[in-house]
Amino acid sequence: MKKIMLILLAVLGSAVFSDTIEIRNGGYFEGQYHTEEDTLKTKFPAMEVAVEYRKEVINNLEIGGGIAFQYQKRINGNDIDGFNSIPLYATARYAFFESGKFKSYVKADVGYSYNSGNFDDDIYYGAGLGVQYSKITWDIMYKRNNSSHNNSEYYKNKFDYDRLSLSSGFIFDF
Repeated sequence: MKKIMLILLAVLGSAVFSDTIEIRNGGYFEGQYHTEEDTLKTKFPAMEVAVEYRKEVINNLEIGGGIAFQYQKRINGNDIDGFNSIPLYATARYAFFESGKFKSYVKADVGYSYNSGNFDDDIYYGAGLGVQYSKITWDIMYKRNNSSHNNSEYYKNKFDYDRLSLSSGFIFDF
């Protein structure tokens, strides 16, 4: 828990030097856990809350970082609870069309996911498309948290979580 608090303070502290801070909230649909033997569907809904900071480095390209809390639901027809994650990630966003207050963009995230329970921490990544009108954003992204589930002291099972995410956000410019 101390690690997570220190990471959160570092991310929020560095946001002071950014051009843009975005607070995001979203939900998942079509979530699936992939194991070595099977693909398991998750119960709906699952959700995410995130804070991202970005700085424009060249025209229309923003890079930065973010931290999120991802709540995954229990797996359908299985005794295993889904895992919750706190990914810490780098993010890049490129606006490929802009007209007045309207922008459309592509976005990518890559980082490390701290997972709850008997699930090992591992890589997190995502990619998607979005639109921004004034200070409000909406996007759809493919996201994946890699993990392993510790069934016992001697056995680990691959347990990766894929999903499509719909989210909205509000931007604060500095």
